[in-house]
Order: sequence, then C-alpha cells, then structure tokens
Amino acid sequence: MIALKLAWESLRASLARTVAVGVAVGVGACLLSLTSILGDTAGEAVSRGLYSEYGAADVVVQAGVRDEGAGTLDDTAGAQLETGQVARIAALPGVSQASGLVRASAVVRTGEGAEEVRGISVESLLDPGLRWQRLESGSWPATDTQIALSAQTAAALGVGIGEELLVGKRGVEPGTMTVTGLVDTRGSVRHDGVAYGIVGEAGARRLAGIEGISEVRVAVTAGTSPEQVVDAVNALSPGGWPMTVAEAAGSTADLFESGLDAIAQAVRVLVGVSFLVTALVLATTYTITLSARSRALALLRCVGATRAQVFGSVVVETLLVGLAAGAAGVLVAVLIGYGAVPLLHRRLSGISAEVVTVSPSGAILLPVLAAAVLTVLAGLLPAWRGARVPAVAALGVDVGHAAPRRVPRSRLVGVVVAAAAGIALLLTGAGALPRAGLGVALLAVGLVAAMPLLVRAGAALAGLLGRLLRWPTGILVAANVARNPRRSGAIALTVLVGCLLCSASWVALDSLRATALQRVSDKPSIDVIVGDAAGSGTLSADTPTRLAAIAGVEAVQPVRVSDEITMTGTAAVIADTNQDIDELDDLAGEGLGVSRDDGTASWAVSVAALTQSWLDAVSHVPYDLTGTMDDRTVYLEASAYPPFDDSRPVALAGPLGQVRDVRVVYVANLPVPAMVTPALFERLAATSVLRAAWVRTDAGADRAALLGLVRAQAVLDADQAVTGTLPVALRIDGAVDLVAAVVTALLGVAVAISLIGVANALALSVVERRQENALLRALGLDREQLGGLLVGEATLLTLLGAVLGVAGGVGLGLFAVHLAADAFALTAVVAMPVLVLALGVVVMVTAGRSATALPAARAARLTPARGLAA
Repeated sequence: MIALKLAWESLRASLARTVAVGVAVGVGACLLSLTSILGDTAGEAVSRGLYSEYGAADVVVQAGVRDEGAGTLDDTAGAQLETGQVARIAALPGVSQASGLVRASAVVRTGEGAEEVRGISVESLLDPGLRWQRLESGSWPATDTQIALSAQTAAALGVGIGEELLVGKRGVEPGTMTVTGLVDTRGSVRHDGVAYGIVGEAGARRLAGIEGISEVRVAVTAGTSPEQVVDAVNALSPGGWPMTVAEAAGSTADLFESGLDAIAQAVRVLVGVSFLVTALVLATTYTITLSARSRALALLRCVGATRAQVFGSVVVETLLVGLAAGAAGVLVAVLIGYGAVPLLHRRLSGISAEVVTVSPSGAILLPVLAAAVLTVLAGLLPAWRGARVPAVAALGVDVGHAAPRRVPRSRLVGVVVAAAAGIALLLTGAGALPRAGLGVALLAVGLVAAMPLLVRAGAALAGLLGRLLRWPTGILVAANVARNPRRSGAIALTVLVGCLLCSASWVALDSLRATALQRVSDKPSIDVIVGDAAGSGTLSADTPTRLAAIAGVEAVQPVRVSDEITMTGTAAVIADTNQDIDELDDLAGEGLGVSRDDGTASWAVSVAALTQSWLDAVSHVPYDLTGTMDDRTVYLEASAYPPFDDSRPVALAGPLGQVRDVRVVYVANLPVPAMVTPALFERLAATSVLRAAWVRTDAGADRAALLGLVRAQAVLDADQAVTGTLPVALRIDGAVDLVAAVVTALLGVAVAISLIGVANALALSVVERRQENALLRALGLDREQLGGLLVGEATLLTLLGAVLGVAGGVGLGLFAVHLAADAFALTAVVAMPVLVLALGVVVMVTAGRSATALPAARAARLTPARGLAA
C-alpha cells in the first residue's frame, strides 16, 4: 500500500515526466496493435477475395471445369447446362435457392469512331439472394440493351452512366448497350484488373453463343452440408460438374497460398520487431529520466523509506503507466485501423472496407499486456539503481561523471559475440522464421550494448572536426555527448530504431517491386500466348499483325504447326522404379504408343516450325537448346516422363517423306510439344496451320491494359485462349500489391511514431537536465551558447542515430526481400532508393533539431539560481 501511495504521488508530482513516459508506452502499444490489425486485415482481404465472387452460394454447378491458369473468366465458354437444370437443382432437398449464370467473353468499343477495342468478361445478373456484386450507383440492367460495368472498367473505358458502348464479337452482330450502373467488385481477387460487365441473361446467351446456362449457384439450407447437395446434384442426369465453393476457389487459392504465407510471415516478423522497438523506446525513456529521479528517490530515503519501498514504488508506477498508456495506444490503433483501411479501399482493389480485422487477443489484449510487462521490465533497472542511491545524494547535484569511464572489456566481448551470433543465425535461418527472429533479437541486444561505444566514437569524430574547424560549440557538443554515453546512446537509439524501420521498409518495397517486374526474366518463357500450339484451333492469318499493332507489344512470333508428323524411336527408360512401360499407355490419348516387345515408341505429335532466333525474339531469356539449332534435331518439351531415349536417334515421318537418324534434345519450359527447323519441317509436312501467336511485351508497358487489348483480339479471333506468364503474373501481383499496401501503411505509422519518439526523447532529455544546464550557465555560458549547445547535441545524436539506422535498415530490408522472394519462389532483385534514404536522414535530423528548439530555448531562459534550486 505504501508503494502504491508513493507511486501515485510521484505520478502527480511529475506530470510532465509521466506524460512523456506515457507517450513512449502508448506509441509502442499503438505500433504493436496496428501491426496486428493491418496484418490480419491483409490476410482476411486476400482470403475473402478468393471467395467473394460466390457471395452466399455454397455449391457451384459448372457446365465445364475452368482452368484458373488460363487467365480468363470464361474458360467454360461453349459448354452449357439446360435451363431446366436450375429448377431441378432448386427442387433438391437441402437447397434454399438456385440461380443460373451465363458467362461470355466479348469486345467493347467506346464511340463510333474509336478504332481501339478491349476484351471484356460478361456475366448475367444473378438472383438477388445470390448476387455478390455491390451496386455503387445507377441501377442493374433490366433489358438486353443495358449493361452495368465495374467501376474499374468504367474508369478504364472513360464512360459513365447513361453513355453507350458497342459490344460484340466475331460471329455475333455488335449491339449498342447503355451503361445503367457501376458495380463494386473490389475484394474479388479474380476480377482484379479484368474488364467486367453485367448484362441480362438473354444478352449474355447471345454473346456466349449458347441457349442454356454456364453455371448454377446454389445456397443450402441450415443444417445441410454442401457435400450433401453435391452428391444430390451428381445423382441428376445430366447434372453438370457440382463442387463446393471451397473446391471451386481451391485452384485460385493455390496461386495465392504463397502470398498468404508471406503475409503471415511478415506479420510475425513485424510483431517481433514491434516488441523490440517498444522495449527499446521504454528503456531509452527511463534511462533519460534516471539521473533526474536519483535526487527524488534519495529524498525518499532521507524521510525513512526503505530500499524495498523505493523499489516497489517505481515498479508500481511503471505498471500503472504501462496499463493506462497501453490501453490508450490500442484505442488509437483501432481508430487508425478503421480510418486507414477505407482510404486504402478507395485506392487499391483487393482491400475492402468491410474486412478490417481487430483480433481481441492479438490487437487488444496482447499489446496492453505487452505494454505493461515491457514498462515494468524497462523500469526494473532504474528502480534497482534508485533503491541503491544513498540518502546523502539528495544534498548534492548529480551532473554526471567528470570524465568518461573506460569501457569494460566484457562489454566489448559481449557486443562482438551477440552480433556474430545474430548474423550467423540470419544467414543460416532465412527459411526458418524462429531462427531468423532469434538472430534479429541477438543483433538488437548487441546494438543496445554497443550504443555507448558508437556514441563515443561519433563524439570523438565530431570533436576532431570541431578542433580542425576551430568551432568551440562543436567541441563542447562532442565533449558533452561523450561525458554521458549512456544517456546519449539512449537518445541516439531512439532515432536509430525509427530510421531502421523506415529505411528497411523503403528498401523492401522498392526491391519487391523490382522483383515482381523481373519475374518473367528468371527463366525462358513467353509473356502472352494467343491460341494453343498443342490444341486443335486455328488463328486467323491477320491476328499476328493485329497483335503487333498493340502499343506495348515488342515482338510477335506466329507459330505454324503440323499434325501430320509421327516420331518413332526407342522409348525412354523411366528412372522411377514404380513406373513401367504399361503406364506409358496412359499417354495413348496424346498419340503416344509403346510396343511391349521391343520398347519402341511411336508418337503422332504436333510439330512446330521455328528457328532459335524466332524463339529468342519473344523470350526475355534464351532457351537452352544445347548448341546451335540444326536440321537433324527435334526439340521436345522436357518432362518427368520423356517419351524417347535422347541417347538414341529417332525417325520422323510425314506425307512428304521420312528422315532418319534425328537427334532428340529435351528443352526445359519449351512452349510447344515438339519443334524442328523450317527446312526439316518442309521435308516432312504437306500442310501447316497457324495455331498460336507468341507475344513479347515491353518491360515499361501497362501490362493490365495491354493484356486487355490482347484479349480483345483473341475474342475477335474465335475466342482464342490467352495464356502465358503475364496473365498469371498479374493475378499473383494482386497478392504482392496487398503486401505492399500493408507495408506502406506500416511505413506511414513508423514514420509518425519515429518522429514522436525522437521529439519525446530529446525534449525529455533537455527537461530532465535543468540543474545540469543551470550549472553550465553559472560557469559562464550565455543563453545563446547554451541553446546552441543543446541543439547541437541533438543534431549530432540524431545524425549518428539516423546514419546507423539507415545502414541497419538496408541490411534488414534486404533480408526481408530475400525472405519474401523465397516464399514466392522468385529470384530477389535489389533496388536501393538512395535519394529517399538520404531524404529520410535529413528529415530525421531536422525533426530532432525542431524538437529540441523549444525546450532548449526554455532551458536557456532559466536563471542559474532557479535551475540549481529545482
């Protein structure tokens, strides 16, 4: 009880100090809570985005199975269910509602004179109970001549409500449609970056070229599992392809699984860093206040307080401040979270205002408890030192040591050991988060222990420059910083932490963007493939020319293929002992036949006529053809089960003749099943067809807009498939952008918190040294000299902390980039924002000088008599 009373009276008597400590505690709690809120919100946004397009549906019945990697939303185009299937499914037990959906692709042109067309994915309007889109403005389409566009699509096309569009496709007469409404599809990962519109069911059927429906969305009744309805639909004949919503979204979820893991890892790392930041800020604050409190604690000893009572009063005081300030910090974090996410919702698709996630444990309870525990821990050492202050200290003035003490050899050894162990754990623990986290913690401990040493080194350098420039104030600043390295190191540490967080975020963001842009350059690949070289479709002769005319297209390679060529040779020996020759019969549907008697394989395969220069012209990285391409070699796509033994020659036969002793070369990532030179092709094939067009894009092009134009040409050419690395990369970029948005939000918070922490620490340092400053005035310093001394000291410490923070932040940012790149299975690309880092140092130093200016002016106005009597 005595300790509680002493603590309460101390808080009341030193309100300014209490507020300063409370701000430090609240800032740490706010950072912890906000890290949890933004991280959980990002994960929830991606998770909901995978399922948002299904709305209240529990089961999806498709006319065909969509390929999520194809890059379009209408991969079941052409397949259909009977319209009566909706009523039959709705009548099944356990079904509460069923609604048919027609999906189609089309091209859209704005204005009669416009030459540019864009691809657009169109769906019919679902029944209200299963409708997942949100109407932003206007109305839903009510006739076949009306269309509602996503807000993104309307902005890209430059149209609004009441304006007209020309919508059609090859084989379908173009029709004029009026925009009646704008819908919000943000939060749907599949619709991000895709032109999208909603039309009436009859209009969708006309564009799809079908009389039935593409899909049925089904909601089940309470107490009924989706699996039961799937079984019931399977019992219908014909019943389509029923699956639960979880199964329907599963393939898309696989694309984003690495992104979700990266978000979860990032959140765990940020929470751990936030704990360290909070502890360092609190330790800094209490270290600064220790010297001023020594006299007050000694006075308590003079009036009869025991060491235990003094120690207990400090511990209780820190606990009260920790709980109160922690609760206040959490409240601020929640308000910021609910205020910041809607702002992101307006600018970034994929983040919805409804997905703000505040975990009771992670965002509220944990930060409050952490603030209380860390505050008590940070106050233990000052409390222990305060309890050991002799009573006679109340009669004197503590202005610190007259000269710097020598650094204990044990501290030097400890710093080296901690830093070496931390670096070793980071280098060996990139794939193991606990080990990497321990490495960061050891580096932080080593950094804290090394701060007095670093401060002394910086002060010595500043003193040398002062003597060389004959600048007395600079010499005094350096001497004052070196005289109390513990206090100076605590202030510099606060600056260092803020700069470290900011610079690490800047480096990580720029490098992640660079990594994403260089994704397609990691291995041989084709940016965009229109058509399918291994399929049965045919492109129009003018399609490559129209693709080449699109802005941002760097090169187009037509791919001509013959299905008349057969390869015969020795079947490959499969390394897998569980694989036998019988299992190769499963490839008979692809034209591969294997004789069990002599192990001879015969394969009727689609063969393309290409040269190495044609192939390299559309690939950012050359394909490894193991030498110069020649007329006696056939190149096959490498796979786990190769059809032929590449150590034996094969024979190629076609309508025009046969060529023997042809070498087989397997090529990784080859975009065709088989490839020969045009000269060899002409000796075998009588006819050829244009099956595909390969497109290489300019690195600086607007990839989403370019892909929309390419899709439009593909739709005009009999709905050709559009695949390649670019469609998949754009969809993965949604998860990358989500991570970047979270880091950006945390960066803004880190900057604000860093500035607050620096201002708080510097101002508190000046306020707590009133007696010391008064003594300097009594020794002869005038007001201007004292003010210049205090501001100069703040400048030196903030500059030292900022430079060290930027150096450490660059290292931490590079480590985070490699960690994220490993999660996405990418090659990390380093981008160093030198100008931004330099600007950050300038801002931090300026903020430190500004934060010290007012307290320094007040300290300079204080008379020596009043200051020494305080």
